[in-house]
Amino acid sequence: MTLLAPPPGSIGTRTAGAAPRPPADISFDRYQQAVIDCDAPVVVAKAFAGAGKTTTARGYASARPEAKILYVCLNKANQMEAAATFPPNVEARTSHSLAYGEIGHRFKSQIVHSWKARAFASEMSIRDARIAASTQSLLTQFFHSRDREIEEIHAIGIKEEFSLSDVDVGNCISIARLAWSRMQTPGHLIGIPHDAYLKMWALKKPVLSKYTHIVLDEAQDSNPVTAEVIERQRHAKRLLIGDPHQSIYLFRGAVNAMEHFESIGATVLPMPNTWRFGPEIADMANTLLGFFKMESTQIIGCGPVRRKNGGVSPRAVLARTNVGLFAEAAVVQGKDTHWIGGVESARLDLLLSAYSLYCGKKSIVTDPVMASYPSWSAYQDDAEATRDTEANILIRMVNDYRHDLPKIVSALRSNAVPTQEHAKLVLSTGHRAKGLDWDRVTLAEDFSSLGKCLAERLTNPHQRMPAALEQEINLLYVALTRGRLEVTPNRETHDFLRKISTHLNALVEAGATNQPSHPSVPVGG
Repeated sequence: MTLLAPPPGSIGTRTAGAAPRPPADISFDRYQQAVIDCDAPVVVAKAFAGAGKTTTARGYASARPEAKILYVCLNKANQMEAAATFPPNVEARTSHSLAYGEIGHRFKSQIVHSWKARAFASEMSIRDARIAASTQSLLTQFFHSRDREIEEIHAIGIKEEFSLSDVDVGNCISIARLAWSRMQTPGHLIGIPHDAYLKMWALKKPVLSKYTHIVLDEAQDSNPVTAEVIERQRHAKRLLIGDPHQSIYLFRGAVNAMEHFESIGATVLPMPNTWRFGPEIADMANTLLGFFKMESTQIIGCGPVRRKNGGVSPRAVLARTNVGLFAEAAVVQGKDTHWIGGVESARLDLLLSAYSLYCGKKSIVTDPVMASYPSWSAYQDDAEATRDTEANILIRMVNDYRHDLPKIVSALRSNAVPTQEHAKLVLSTGHRAKGLDWDRVTLAEDFSSLGKCLAERLTNPHQRMPAALEQEINLLYVALTRGRLEVTPNRETHDFLRKISTHLNALVEAGATNQPSHPSVPVGG
């Protein structure tokens, strides 16, 4: 790995014969310019929140007008935005759209957008819901991996998660291999998720020969199979750009592809300047990342600072889960509230179906999957057996609100505001808030994992935290860095930041020797 920090005054330097600069009316800081200027075969640009990674990627493309550039986006929304704003020498695609064009279209009638264990069990004639969910999880692990065959390694996680015996594991592997064989047969009755045809495409070792350069956006949230495809394109120069601390989709099989490319010799360039917020919010983020993730590079807050009279912009409340979001909305009955993703992103129809099943009114259950259960108890049993996250969230919400649910849902729908400009409150989960920002941000109380993370850090001060806990820190970091002028932490985060000196001393006593020091964080109290 080559770690480069551009020297002061490096802007304006370029070797003879290099590609022309981006348009003169766009201003880049020296770190951004270093990424734009770099012609190494593989470049990893580590951009913190608000560092202008998309602007830098546009600059990179504009500086190479003769190049044919593939810009690989995380999702369809990013693809559409890039297609509208990047120069004409750039083709914006998602990895799934590339795979669909080559292979996926053959399976158009079989593709399912929501791959449910219950449907998979029916298609494969599996009577045990737990075995069906385990096998489905095993297949998902395989789809996301670099592996060519389904092996025991793909069952490592499910054995503990679903409390499987060795015999159960063997059965799951056998069923998974049979299902995978059927999935690769166009026209078969078995449904396939999008990740299945992505895997099929990757196994053919595609060469994207028409592109001279490839930019992988949001590289911290790629998956191993996509990273492998990008790695194989050795004919092209590749730029991976993202923020490793914004990796928040492990539950979808995403990994930080940046780490892999660093390990095989990529040129690494930092982008620490943030133009979104000033030093106060930067200090919070630096403290969080330094303490829990041993990050030594400091975010430099170059953006605006808090104003005493900040206008009347709406306050955004970010929650960890839909349960937390619903709780925040219920307090004000959704009055003057705008929902990121729309009010129905809270899955209100599904929630009402769950409530109807809870009441024993199957005739008015509108969700077809929910309607397939004979009773609420059967739904609960299946949710527990299959470890279905969405189902367990719905169960918790029904149990929390019970017969108040229809009235609350009605109020949330009728009081929702279609645009942020006319709202007093904006609601979003931390995941949906990624890529967005607001003047004023408040964290909901369901960001509540710092206690576990703190205990883990003090118990194992020399080790990297387990991936699941690291994801919690990443999501909290994403939420904290959505604010431009003001961020109000929830009680747990506020308490941690206020006591940071105590925690640092405890870390030293636990034997840590590589802990970055941080300034005290002005959070009040």
